Amino acid sequence: MNAKELISTIGATRKQLASWIERGLPFSGKANQRNFDPQEVSDWLLAEGIAQRPRIVETLADAAAAISVNRRTLCEWMKKGAPRLPNGNYDIDAIAAWRDARRQTEQKPVSIWHLRYLAERTKSARLDRKRQESQLVDRSSCRKMFQILTNHLRQAGERLGEKFGPAARKLIHEAIQDIEREADAVFPDKDKSPTTDSTRQ
Repeated sequence: MNAKELISTIGATRKQLASWIERGLPFSGKANQRNFDPQEVSDWLLAEGIAQRPRIVETLADAAAAISVNRRTLCEWMKKGAPRLPNGNYDIDAIAAWRDARRQTEQKPVSIWHLRYLAERTKSARLDRKRQESQLVDRSSCRKMFQILTNHLRQAGERLGEKFGPAARKLIHEAIQDIEREADAVFPDKDKSPTTDSTRQ
């Protein structure tokens, strides 16, 4: 077995293999053409405490107890492909690894309504955060601001009308109407009550 095959078999990296060789991992051949005996590698890894001796049991009941599941569950796993040794014994670590890998690949179906709920929750949280950081202003506050502005313009229009005549008052009145139309388009308010405007007579 060459270095590439050994790395693939035991799931190690080239860096780990180089470190093990420095520590005394047995091999034959030259440095650039090393060959490894699987049994010697296994014995060395066990002796160094790098690997653990596999936990092997003979019966289904013992295997189920070691993995903390009932016998029926383990039987179902075996039908679905859980590993078993050629001699009929059970490798506890191999079965546990199969179980963990299967859990990672299995995906439970998610309801579309649940996804929409999560999306709405995220959207609401973002809006609340912006509101708290004064990055977002609600519609009622914006409309109130426009009402304040238009009131100031009306007052200014009255004063300008007294000083410059009806033409100035009319010009301000038309500007106020334009502002209110823009506000209604951007911030529609179905419950808005008609505004009393003495200048609209």
